[in-house]
Amino acid sequence: MGGTNDHEFMEVSKNLMKELQSDGFLNKPLNIPDGEGGWEVKDLKLEGRPCLTYTTVPNHDFDEQEMSRSIFITPRMDNKEIFNRRNRLLEFKHGRIYNTLKKYENEAEMVPYMLLHLKEVFEDISIINPYVYFIIDFLKNSAFYKRDFDKFNGILKTITVLNYYNHEVHDVEGKKVILTNIADVQQFMSLLNPYKESISANLAPKAADVLNDIRNNIDDWRMQTDEEILDMGITTNIYFTRQNLGLSKDSVKKYMYKLEKQGFLQINGHLGNSNVYDLANSEIAHISYDLKHIDDSEYDDIRYEIGEWVVELMNEDRFVEGLSIMNFDSEVENQFGQKPERPKRLLEKSLKSPYQKTIKKCFSAN
Repeated sequence: MGGTNDHEFMEVSKNLMKELQSDGFLNKPLNIPDGEGGWEVKDLKLEGRPCLTYTTVPNHDFDEQEMSRSIFITPRMDNKEIFNRRNRLLEFKHGRIYNTLKKYENEAEMVPYMLLHLKEVFEDISIINPYVYFIIDFLKNSAFYKRDFDKFNGILKTITVLNYYNHEVHDVEGKKVILTNIADVQQFMSLLNPYKESISANLAPKAADVLNDIRNNIDDWRMQTDEEILDMGITTNIYFTRQNLGLSKDSVKKYMYKLEKQGFLQINGHLGNSNVYDLANSEIAHISYDLKHIDDSEYDDIRYEIGEWVVELMNEDRFVEGLSIMNFDSEVENQFGQKPERPKRLLEKSLKSPYQKTIKKCFSAN
């Protein structure tokens, strides 16, 4: 992306996304080639509210309309070592890693069929999230919590859908219902935990990366250097030379300034004209997502609205130690030979669908 036309197209695209995110429907005329050297007008019709905006431009400033409608997740910059190792291994064409990659690229072609099957299944099944208080608590510091609620509750329910075959279908007044469980919430958190500051405090994702980089490494930096200033904290120049993110010096200054203004860093002194920053005890840094304790009023509301049976199921619900959406299934070969971290989940129910064989193979490895 570089020229004037690219920037103009980006603005047009962003405006289309805003309309989709606000109204959930878009209908725009589009000129497309007619195959005979001319053009014809077709209507572009889209339905649904996209919640994720992905950008590779860390310094781009988004306005409040975009921030209130989207979730911003930018590419990781702290995984250079594994990125380089992967590229070295993939250079050996038709080697073990290369063949494994091609195998799963082919497997990925089944994803649309999985979605078609789930769309078919959920035509007559509703999802209830009895842990909705967790979403409310997760977003309590967000300036856009009213808009954010539907986005994040929707992501949690999407995880519930993908875990459908590990859920019991209940009958509620003649309607089919499945309940979000603690395992779904654990996977939700493992997906979004790296972005909790970015989400909860509307902090720029790259600023959150800088914050976590400092949190994870400042003690080591203090032990590995003779610079006395590190006992007080860290300047932008010192952090720039030690960072693991590959940011420019201007970006470092920008993000550390924002982190101080939002209470994640504090100024402990000065070195020449530079501020010396140290970690502050921010509330968001110490958020606890302990689902073992639920206020009695939450249970009372559930009993009143739908019945005691839901509370009984929640009391039987248990954490799965180490469960993460990032873990490999035991039937999926980890490219770097590490032992899978969770047992294989067997498909317990037969699938009645036009895509039965394909879907069974997909879900048996999830």
